[in-house]
Amino acid sequence: MFTDENVLTYLALQLVNVKHRRLLMRDLVEGFITPRELQTAQAAYRYGMEELAPALERAREELRRVVEMGFSVTVPGMPDYPRSLLKSPNPPGVIWYSGILPSLQSVTIVGSRSASRIHMDKAYEIAQVAAAHGYDVISGGAYGIDAAAHRGAIDAGGKTFVFTASGLDIIYPQRHEDLFSKTVSTGGGVTSFVPLGTNPAKWRFIYRNKMMVLASRAVIVVAAALKSGALSTAYAAMKYGIRLIAIPGTPGTSLLLSQGAIPLEEPTQFESALTSTSISSIWLRPVPYEAILREGPKSAEEISERSGDPLAQVLSELMQAVMEGTVSRTAGLFMLTGPVVSKHQHDV
Repeated sequence: MFTDENVLTYLALQLVNVKHRRLLMRDLVEGFITPRELQTAQAAYRYGMEELAPALERAREELRRVVEMGFSVTVPGMPDYPRSLLKSPNPPGVIWYSGILPSLQSVTIVGSRSASRIHMDKAYEIAQVAAAHGYDVISGGAYGIDAAAHRGAIDAGGKTFVFTASGLDIIYPQRHEDLFSKTVSTGGGVTSFVPLGTNPAKWRFIYRNKMMVLASRAVIVVAAALKSGALSTAYAAMKYGIRLIAIPGTPGTSLLLSQGAIPLEEPTQFESALTSTSISSIWLRPVPYEAILREGPKSAEEISERSGDPLAQVLSELMQAVMEGTVSRTAGLFMLTGPVVSKHQHDV
């Protein structure tokens, strides 16, 4: 049974440094340790964690502000916590939200912030069709494709949800304050994975993108450059086995289609794309490329040959690593810039 003390403990965990946070979250979710037991010295040692007691007072203040501002929070084990997010090796310990959380019948629509009017119109129309079929529409609240998708769902009388990379009290981008407000007033919501007052950061966008994927039945990429947040979201969909749909016509979506994404030529094909049995078999799994790359710059073909993985899978995994900054690409060769995920390590 969950109590305010449980919620406060989860909140406090977001306010302290934890060296082994993924291990801690796994143990909490799987019931190996209780929130109360985290306040012991043994737990602090096991997880490389700062003492939790001083953070509990700050957690109480955070919860007071959440209630005062009309927001809500949920933590693992509570009825409203989206269980699909637990598929992540690093699920959110706390979810802050305004309005409500999306249903299991949701799709994520993403794309470029600087998309053409044609592609924004397509995003708008796809969102309208999705809403008409009873799907909630999730996106990131940004300019371009995101905004078009949110507005399409709203205008169709459906529900739409902004997953933000900042605290709920920080609207990003600021010019979308009315849009964020409308998502809530029309029956949807705004969802955050960080405390109030937190500014957006690159890694928070990457984490947010993965949560959008896990909350959805399908991810639809409308327009994307070869290096973009939309591709990061697409590769997360491949990794977790979530249906990936792409609109032809931009470099990024063309790459995704070549890797097995389901094409969506017209918004009216939404339902068939969502139920098509020709879903990509390229579901990414973490692969041990780090050892190969430590030898020096390598081509995707060489890594494919040495690892035994299909070239398309190698390219997908490497491009995700490029998006996350752990690998760089120059003249067709890939090289390490930071630690790469191995078979025994998973990203957030």
